Amino acid sequence: MPRILSVCRDGGILRSRNAVLEHAGHRVVPAVGLSEALAGLDRESFDLIIVGHLYSTAEKNLIANKAHAAGLKVLCMHSETWPPEVMADAFIHNLELPEQLLSLVAFLTRKHAAGMP
Repeated sequence: MPRILSVCRDGGILRSRNAVLEHAGHRVVPAVGLSEALAGLDRESFDLIIVGHLYSTAEKNLIANKAHAAGLKVLCMHSETWPPEVMADAFIHNLELPEQLLSLVAFLTRKHAAGMP
């Protein structure tokens, strides 16, 4: 299963999201806050990073740019009517159903699931 770095400012939201991902069999590493997210990208390798909706556009772009430099896909959550201008591979509204999140994660990590390098 893909290894996911899940980033959020709010620990409660992070735990809920990670429970959904882990129940589906994903390996999830949580990061609360911007500094933990950036440090996590330096320490470990991942297949996908999910960036929570509570970050500013500038913070989301900082995380996304670092993730893309490491060759990672970025799924950006948002709370606006239209996704923010963030260099992400995909966007999902923070109020979407868990099934929609899992479907998008599966799509973004399909290369890993197929056993491709």
